[in-house]
Amino acid sequence: MTLTTPLNPALAFGSRALPRPRASRPRSRTPQRTLTSADAAALALPATVTWMPNVERARPKTAAANSDLLNRELYDVALFRQPHRYPRQKNIQGLYFFTGARKHVWHESQLEAQVMRWLDMSEDVIALSAQPVRIDFADGTSHTPDILTLHSDHRQVLRDVKPKKYIPKFQEQFAKTRAFCEHVGFHYEVHHELPRQVDVNLSWVAGFKHHGYRPPLEDVARTVDALHRPLPLRDVARLLAPDALDQGRAGLYHLIWSGLFSLDLTAPISDRALIERTLP
Repeated sequence: MTLTTPLNPALAFGSRALPRPRASRPRSRTPQRTLTSADAAALALPATVTWMPNVERARPKTAAANSDLLNRELYDVALFRQPHRYPRQKNIQGLYFFTGARKHVWHESQLEAQVMRWLDMSEDVIALSAQPVRIDFADGTSHTPDILTLHSDHRQVLRDVKPKKYIPKFQEQFAKTRAFCEHVGFHYEVHHELPRQVDVNLSWVAGFKHHGYRPPLEDVARTVDALHRPLPLRDVARLLAPDALDQGRAGLYHLIWSGLFSLDLTAPISDRALIERTLP
């Protein structure tokens, strides 16, 4: 996904009040070594975890890495690493409203926002936190993962988000984090960019996630009963709202976001796109 640098409105008032970026050495692009599971565990464990409780005037808490962490509700903690802003910043930070958790979640980049949007639509996430903890590994290194999600089946999934081109550089870090997760009982996933067409379609459907687009229950029930086989998008929208095609389309996109209906996100959306119901 191509990112562009937005105009920073703070620069209109001068840059003296903004912190200047610190001079740093060029980052190495050398891929990290690939570790076996045993080697990764030896470097990662024993580990400790530090987090910031999501309460006012809280102090950081630290605990050993073991299965007790699953009961610490780390999916509901404050940002552990505070984001920085500076002139000519390339990554676009902000808040994403996660419908499954019913709250705004901080994202450090547009790629993180894209991954949150994908999880919001495709996964059964009921709670999550961004940059939830710092993991201090046995070898003296540390890592702050990007997202922790709690699912309706009680799974807790720790997630890292990296551009695909940078993934080889972080193989060792990923391996140690995976060893940590297996030891504690977390699941672990690494995410990179979605295919361009999938991202475009997902962004469009997400525009109709607000409950105000939800069609009346009787219209939804009628459409579900009629959808015994895949039908074109225009026909399904007509079923939902026979007298208002625009409302039918909006309601259909909301039901696709909600998971009641589905369509192929890898192809451009048009009136000819086939819509299926997700339940038999």
